[in-house]
Formats: sequence, structure tokens, C-alpha cells
Amino acid sequence: MTQASDKNAKATPSPRRIHKVRSLLNAYFKVVSWAGLASPDRTVVLTYHSIRPPGLYKYSTSAALFEAHLEWLAAHCTVVGFEEVLLPAEQPRGKPRVAITFDDGYQDNVEIALPLLQKYRLTATFFITTGLLQKDTPTLNRLAANFGNSLEQMGPLNFAGLRALDAAGMHIGAHTHSHHNLRQLSPKEQREELYKSRAILEDALGKVVPTMSYPYGLPGYAVDAGVSRASLETGYRLAATVHLRAVRPLDDPGRIPRFVLTDENLQDLRTIVFGGMDVVGWYQDVTFSLLRK
Repeated sequence: MTQASDKNAKATPSPRRIHKVRSLLNAYFKVVSWAGLASPDRTVVLTYHSIRPPGLYKYSTSAALFEAHLEWLAAHCTVVGFEEVLLPAEQPRGKPRVAITFDDGYQDNVEIALPLLQKYRLTATFFITTGLLQKDTPTLNRLAANFGNSLEQMGPLNFAGLRALDAAGMHIGAHTHSHHNLRQLSPKEQREELYKSRAILEDALGKVVPTMSYPYGLPGYAVDAGVSRASLETGYRLAATVHLRAVRPLDDPGRIPRFVLTDENLQDLRTIVFGGMDVVGWYQDVTFSLLRK
């Protein structure tokens, strides 16, 4: 494992720590709800990676749990496209607006996630690492090392799967070409990653690809002001981070907040959607503002 891969792998908290934080935030959310402070007038972006049995991939969500999430979202939220998250709501709120996204690009996205999305008549945005799509050996090896899986376990999306997602009405965005932490690259290398991934996707689909998400995504770790500026200067209209709070109307379009989901249960999902986890995002806001000074 390279030094950069080791740093990226260590950026992920342990399962025990994640479980403890979830329990605390669920308790906090119960207090907030009891006090009448949980507001439905929110816009939230969720991201998944792989939909397959747990244990086969580090960031996998089981099909049964993913379907339970979709059923709950369809019943309690207004699901919108990622491109809409900074736009004013077109109808009276009363329900949270939620955008569903996926990162990386795996074959199970089209084989398992897509039929479930169609079952509940929901759309999602799939942010594709084009090095995975092209079976680029360094990219495959990097992701295998970072996520602790074999190349066979990853099951990257192919071009036929990409076009099937697009034909089904799903939205396609970029996730760089090589899945590097952009903050660890030079400005020139950042722009090469951003340009190349979009060019490959646009050539394959014959349409503009206006959105992207950052690998690893944490503000201050994988995204800074220079990285977000580069995404906008290279032609993307919106770029997604891993910033754990709701979207605000005046958010920087180069740093759209998102929550990452893997094995969260329905209570965890409700806590996220209705604001119980935003306190983590507020902390990220403070630390990122200090980083910029």
C-alpha cells in the first residue's frame, strides 16, 4: 500500500466509533424532535457506493437495506436530482428534499440499484470514476488498496452499464479519472483529472456532464478552496463533498454537502434527513473556515 493510500484508508473512522457517534446523534435528534426543532424544510444529499451483500465491499449496502431506505424516502421525502439542490423548491415544502447519489461506479449499480430505484420511481446521480470504467490498472489497484478488497470483489461498471443508467433516466456525473485525493495533487494534475473524466463520460454519452463529486470528499482533507475553485473553473456547475449537513441556498456550488450511507438503519436515515446529524457538519464548517485563514 502506498503512503497516500495508507493515509486515505486511515481517514475512515472505526466501526465502533461510528456506532457510538450514531447512537449519540440519534439520542440528540430525539431531544430536538421532542422540542419541536426538527424542520422538514431541508435539502439533503445522500450518497451510496455499492449495493451488494455486506462484507463483499467496504462501502457496500445490502439490497434489502437499500430498498428499505428507498421505500422510506419515497413515502416521507421529495426526491430531486442533484442538479436541483441549490434551486428554490417548486412546490410548498412540508417534506424534506433529498437527492440520491452514488460514487465510484460499480456493476451492481446497474444490476441491483437501478431496478430498485425504478420500482419506487426515483432517480439518482451516479458519479463515475472513469479509470474504473476503462479498467485502468493503477486506478483499480489504488481502490483495491484503499478499500481493502480484491479486484474481483470491486466489480467496476462497464460502458454498457453506464449507458443503461443514462438510458433509464439516471443522471451521470464525474468522480475524477484516477480517484486520487485531489488535494494531494498539483493544480495542473487536479485540472487534468477533472477534464479527463468529464471528457470520457461526455464522449461515451454524447451529452454534457455538469456535475462531479470529490474522491474522499472531506473538507480540509480532500477538498480545499483551491480544489473547489478548480472544479468550477474546469466547467462543472456543482461538485459534491462529504460534509455532514443539509444544503443551504447560499452554499458554494463547488462544495455541496453530502452524507455517506452504508449500513445505517431507518432511524439513522431519519436522523440524517431531519437534521440530527447536522451538528457534525457545523463542526466541519468551523474547522474548514479556520483552515482557510
